[in-house]
Amino acid sequence: MKQIEKIIINLKKKQFTWLITGVAGFIGSNLADLLLSLNQIVVGIDNFSSGSKKNLTEVKKNILTKQWKNFYFLKGDISKINFCQRIPKKIDFVLHHAATVSVPNSLKDPILTNKNNISGFLNILQISKLRKVKSFVYASSSVVYGNNFAKPITEKAMASPLSPYALTNFTNEQYA
Repeated sequence: MKQIEKIIINLKKKQFTWLITGVAGFIGSNLADLLLSLNQIVVGIDNFSSGSKKNLTEVKKNILTKQWKNFYFLKGDISKINFCQRIPKKIDFVLHHAATVSVPNSLKDPILTNKNNISGFLNILQISKLRKVKSFVYASSSVVYGNNFAKPITEKAMASPLSPYALTNFTNEQYA
C-alpha cells in the first residue's frame, strides 16, 4: 500500500500523458477516472465493441471540468495501423486494455478475436516503440493457464490455453 501511495504522490507532482486502449470498458474507464483526477493527460481509444459511452459519461461526472479537458478521445479500431498512426506522438505510458474478451465469442469467431487481440496488440506495441513510451502495461488473463487448479496460480505455471481468447492472451505475453 505504501508503494501505491508513493506513486500517487509522485503523479500529483508531475503531469504525464497516458494512452488507455479500451478506455470505455470497466477497467479502462476507472483508470481514466483515477488518472484524470490526478491531473494527468489521458488519450483514450475505444471502438465501443464492448465498452460503453456511459462509462465515459460517468468519468466526466466524477471529475472537475478542468480535469476533463485533459481527456482526448479517439474512436477507432486498433487492428488498423492507419488508425493507430493517429495516436499523438507524445505518450509517456500505455495501459493496454482493448480486446475481444469473451471466450464463447472467441470460439464463434476466432478470426475476429485474433485480428482484434493480436493484430491490435502488435499495432499498439509498435506505435509505443516508435513513440518511445516509458512503460507499456498489458492486462493478460489467467485463462492462459487453462484448467490449472493450483492455488494460487503464478506466472511460473505452464501455459495451456484452451480457447482462441486464451491463445491471444498467451501470444501477446510472448510478444511483450
